[in-house]
Amino acid sequence: MPYKLRIVGGLASINQYIRQEEPFWSKELSRMSGGRFDAEIVPFDRAGVPGTEMLRLLQLGVVPFGTTLMSSFTAQYPEYTAPDLAGLNPDIATLKSTLAAFRPYLEKSLRDQHGVEALAVYVYPAQVVFCKKPLRGLADLAGRRTRVSSSTQADFVGALGGIPVLTGFAQIVPSLTASSGETLRQLALAHVGLVCLSDFMTAGDREAGRLVQVLARDTVDVRQPINAVYYRNTQLAARIACFLDFLQERMG
Repeated sequence: MPYKLRIVGGLASINQYIRQEEPFWSKELSRMSGGRFDAEIVPFDRAGVPGTEMLRLLQLGVVPFGTTLMSSFTAQYPEYTAPDLAGLNPDIATLKSTLAAFRPYLEKSLRDQHGVEALAVYVYPAQVVFCKKPLRGLADLAGRRTRVSSSTQADFVGALGGIPVLTGFAQIVPSLTASSGETLRQLALAHVGLVCLSDFMTAGDREAGRLVQVLARDTVDVRQPINAVYYRNTQLAARIACFLDFLQERMG
């Protein structure tokens, strides 16, 4: 029987996890060890493990192997986040030099103070600033609200006159998404982008010319079931019974 390992990995939505981390633990480890080791991995943002608690959970042995964001330690161990200072590493070559100088200290501190061994260090994708209004340079961040994922990024934006909105890295994308049909409709009306909505939600807007259907030839006709659920062991109000009779007559 192979040794079974439990891994808490990085963020589920980024390429490092999808293309590198998850395949290594779930597939490559077994192949490279000749079947001696097998592993199950779950991303920390889906495992219910707060990033700020990962180091503590590793120290206690609750999480045997885990990936943690160094930027999440700003409040507890700010010295560990030195290589992650916003603006310090404008390119990969500089980042490698910075990390090479800092890694011996980091590894020793984790080992001596927490009993944790650093196995590897990798970087997340480049941090890119997006805005609906044009940006000519960093000075244009002044006065704009900008979502940031770490305290150092907040300091960086604030120093440029911007208004940082601190949001956990795992929450940045969800905080910019919308699942409400009416919200998506309003975004389309505001010319934010393309949306996929049901015909009945956009019929009036399309008739009035406020919205235009695109990719009409590629539209897929999808019909979703409607279920009317009610308690059989209670007497229905007359208006509900009438509505159910109407549905049965019209929809069979």
